[in-house]
Amino acid sequence: RKEMPERTLALVARDGELVSPTVGGVVWRAPEGTQLQEGRLVAVLDRAGQRLGLVVPAGVAGVSVGVPGDWLEADQRVCEVGAGGAVEAGSASGPVDTGLPEGVVAVRADTDGTFYASPEPGKPAFAPVGTAVEARQTLGLVEVMKTFSAVRAPVAGTVERVVAADGGPVSAGDVIFWVRP
Repeated sequence: RKEMPERTLALVARDGELVSPTVGGVVWRAPEGTQLQEGRLVAVLDRAGQRLGLVVPAGVAGVSVGVPGDWLEADQRVCEVGAGGAVEAGSASGPVDTGLPEGVVAVRADTDGTFYASPEPGKPAFAPVGTAVEARQTLGLVEVMKTFSAVRAPVAGTVERVVAADGGPVSAGDVIFWVRP
């Protein structure tokens, strides 16, 4: 019997690849040669005991041509999109957000928790609006049960908007930042 995920997260489509939005142990559901289309369950990720379904994001089609082992790091390549695939460079994970300007990448929460823009109270924000950031640079933190996870830039660019409120709740998949590559 295959266990169903408790919630889903969209893989991040970038430069002809799909990459993981978070870290964890993984059970694959789309082996090499699998047809990929929007919403297709690719894998079930175990992250701190929570089962997360990793799904193909909007605007992606093609054939899975390679899959890594049984553990994923955040931003690790999950598969390439094969012949006939269409991946928009820099497309964001998840559904299209109303009001998201063309060319902007949505940076999303990978878990439920409390968002913090700075490393500690009274310190400057990691990445206020207008900050030039590198790929994988820390933009903020999400705290769950006294454990902090970094929110990282998926691409190099400039922070265009901080969507989440500092100290406010976020849910997995919520947009936290807009970054313009």
